[in-house]
Amino acid sequence: MAKRETCLWIFPIRWGVFVISFIIAGVSAALIGATFLHKNPMMIHLAVIHSVLPWVYIIVLAVTGVIGLFGTIAAIAGNHGFMVFYKIAVWLMTFFLVIIWQIIVFILALVNRSKTTEACNKANPATSQDYNSTENASVSFQGYTTTLLGVNMGDTYGVANCDQAVQAGIIGVAVLLFVGGIVTTWFAFGVNKCARSLDTNYMGSHARTARWDDNLDQLQSAYARDKKNAPQYPLKDLNKTSKFSRGLMKLKLKK
Repeated sequence: MAKRETCLWIFPIRWGVFVISFIIAGVSAALIGATFLHKNPMMIHLAVIHSVLPWVYIIVLAVTGVIGLFGTIAAIAGNHGFMVFYKIAVWLMTFFLVIIWQIIVFILALVNRSKTTEACNKANPATSQDYNSTENASVSFQGYTTTLLGVNMGDTYGVANCDQAVQAGIIGVAVLLFVGGIVTTWFAFGVNKCARSLDTNYMGSHARTARWDDNLDQLQSAYARDKKNAPQYPLKDLNKTSKFSRGLMKLKLKK
């Protein structure tokens, strides 16, 4: 009986892990690049909360990218030890880098909403509401100097003023927290399945039954082949009296 392939979404489990790990690594690298090019909307919120948070954010992205890259290597190699290590890393990433980090950022962004709006207004003064200007406005706030995303407000959020932009940013963080937590938890369970599928010492009840059925089928086929190929010998009727037996019986009768 053929063993059914375990799937992750529409992919076989191992290649599903490869695709999603590659996406994680690619998105992390893209966000790091956008951050250093001042094109990442998250930076204005983090910079206003504390000057250290943007660097923490970059470290989080770097760690996430390394984890995703390791996952692609583990999926290609198909090594059980690599996949077990990746499973642990994904669960740590899910708990600390996605859930805990996003909760902290969301709470701080919500508490410091007025500060973020103030910094945005300084970068985009009311006397210059031309958001189509190609000049980048800089702002110094709590000892941290930053360019407001390196882009225009309307280009960043698609809204007209700083209040709406900050509100959109907080909503975006909340959506990332909710969706990111669900997706990464689902993916972590998928990596668990992949690690089990690569473990030759792990075998569940269904796998044991399937292997037992396969062994019985192979044994039955072997018996059938042996029976077919075995030499044929003439069989004697054991109930038929032989000449020797008849002779002995005659001697007994004569006595």
